[in-house]
Amino acid sequence: MPRYGLTWDAPIVLNYADAVWRYIVSGDTTFLSMDDRYHGVWYSLVLKGVASLPWIESVDVAYLWQHGVNVTMYCLGGIGFYWLLLQLGLSPLYAGLGVVLLLGHPQWVML
Repeated sequence: MPRYGLTWDAPIVLNYADAVWRYIVSGDTTFLSMDDRYHGVWYSLVLKGVASLPWIESVDVAYLWQHGVNVTMYCLGGIGFYWLLLQLGLSPLYAGLGVVLLLGHPQWVML
């Protein structure tokens, strides 16, 4: 199995998603007092859903699939940003440059 590395917050996001799921199912409000409650609720639930797919048999595979979801959303965000720049009237060249500047920013390259 390929090893892409593990982000420092992957277990935290799953723990938070479990707490949010307990709130949805049973009304348990412990997620409101968690230190890491500032992660996105819906995206955390999506990653929890990915981790509970029937063909995922271990935590390593779950993290690999979650990494794939993150990279897919990253690429779709770039495509959406390119489309938005075209809708704003930029030429395809400048729209492409805008996407390169957005996705090539050091903050995002650490994916």
